[in-house]
Amino acid sequence: MAGSRPPMLGRGKKDAAAWAAHATGALRVALRARGGFAPRILAYHRVWDIDDESRFPWDPELVSCGVEEFAWQMRWIARHMDPVPLATVIDALEGRGRLPARAVVVTFDDGHRDNYTHAFPVLRETGVPATVFLSTDYMDSGRTFWFDRVAHQLHATDRPKVAIASLGLAFALAAPETRRRAADETLAAMKRVPEAVRLAALDELQTAAGVADGAQGSGALSWAEVAAMRASGLVAFGSHTASHPILSRLDEAQIREELGRSHAELVARDLGDADVLAYPVGGDEAYDERVVRIARECGYRLGISYTPGVSRFPFEDAFRVRRLHVERYTTRARFAAMLALPEVFAS
Repeated sequence: MAGSRPPMLGRGKKDAAAWAAHATGALRVALRARGGFAPRILAYHRVWDIDDESRFPWDPELVSCGVEEFAWQMRWIARHMDPVPLATVIDALEGRGRLPARAVVVTFDDGHRDNYTHAFPVLRETGVPATVFLSTDYMDSGRTFWFDRVAHQLHATDRPKVAIASLGLAFALAAPETRRRAADETLAAMKRVPEAVRLAALDELQTAAGVADGAQGSGALSWAEVAAMRASGLVAFGSHTASHPILSRLDEAQIREELGRSHAELVARDLGDADVLAYPVGGDEAYDERVVRIARECGYRLGISYTPGVSRFPFEDAFRVRRLHVERYTTRARFAAMLALPEVFAS
């Protein structure tokens, strides 16, 4: 039950430490004593229940938690933290207000449809606001996000071997775990190469696997669903670029096109946090000084990374803001500990 496992105890040393901090009351003390110095920004992707990972036809690493766990997490935030929209952080950063003592912001990357079908009902029930960072080219496109397309094609192909010459990769596909490793290696390679090579490799894989693209089960939000979420007053939307490339692998004209086109689309649709950008992939190698400079020039006011941790407030660099990752193996004790003591439990 990987997508919905609820245990307080985990397997690692930090999980054990988180449980001890929970059991002794140290987390409650930390929450009372250490609020107000750094907003906690949580990073989610998908909310989906996985019953059997070996049969899950997409990338399981994109699943942050199951529906039951997401509901527990949002209720915990509503009880113990001060959930705020990202706009509140921007207002405080720009001198138009103050952050509450235990500010926490919920964010989602990509714009998967289950953000609407599975996460949104929970947000409405708990009253917790959120920001969804959209890769705008995928909305209403009927296409699978390219990274999930890779995982799906390697999972679903009936061919015993697949080669991707443009990446120098070849795989013998047998057991499900072999296919997962193939997907992991392929995605890692695609994130390292220039954009033209990545696009060529995607086409090459589709031919080699003989599996057509298709968004069933891993589709993007529609603009109608985006509008419904926005109308609730709980969900705002920022940019995750237009097509979800690795920005550091683009030339400056391509960067400007990706950031400018996405920003213009969000502004035209009058969507929430259009001036906030979350970098695709978002680690230190996924964006660079060129990306930050062009983002400013395109009108963005805040840049959100995927580097784990919290950024002390007011941000020293508003275009390198850190987030806390919620993963499908994040136990309840670890979730609470990550918010109470992010310096210890952020990664």
